[in-house]
Amino acid sequence: MRFSRYPIRWRVTICIGLMMLLWLALAFWQGYQWSQVQSTSPEKAAQIASQSMWVLGVSIPLLVLISVWLGYVFTRSLVLPIRYARDCTRRLAQGDLTVPVERRKTIEPYKDEAQELLQGLQTMYEAFVRVVGKVRTNAENVATTAEQIAVGNLQLSHCTNQQAESLQQTAKSINDLTANVRDSAQSAEHANQLAHTASM
Repeated sequence: MRFSRYPIRWRVTICIGLMMLLWLALAFWQGYQWSQVQSTSPEKAAQIASQSMWVLGVSIPLLVLISVWLGYVFTRSLVLPIRYARDCTRRLAQGDLTVPVERRKTIEPYKDEAQELLQGLQTMYEAFVRVVGKVRTNAENVATTAEQIAVGNLQLSHCTNQQAESLQQTAKSINDLTANVRDSAQSAEHANQLAHTASM
């Protein structure tokens, strides 16, 4: 049974309660021993006192070690997910979407407050990925549309240049035609004058 399978409030209660029970058991046992010392002979009292001191010398360091171990297990079950959540938020803040928020092997697959935090981060990560995906799709659509507009502008410019050249050629043809008409008119007038002169 893993310690991290319990909610945090239960872990605090278990750690503190277990340490208090161990220390209280030692205190009650010591009180019982001293009550035995007062009601027995001096030789027996000395033997009980010696045993009691030996038990205290062994049990107090043992209880201290157990307390330190419980504190370590408790803090580790909290620190690992919180540290992982901190790393995930740093990656998201830097725009790194390559590593999703997920439970690692060092984090137990049980439901507690830390796992709920990681689940919330996972939900936020997925929403962030969706938003970035939509933004990227829209940016690609805008780039494609801009490229199509640029191609259309180039085609329109080419067509405009062709039309301008055609207009220039048409204008030149009209000028040539006008000159020909003028020359024809002059020739006709000259012929008319010659005909008029010949008739006289």
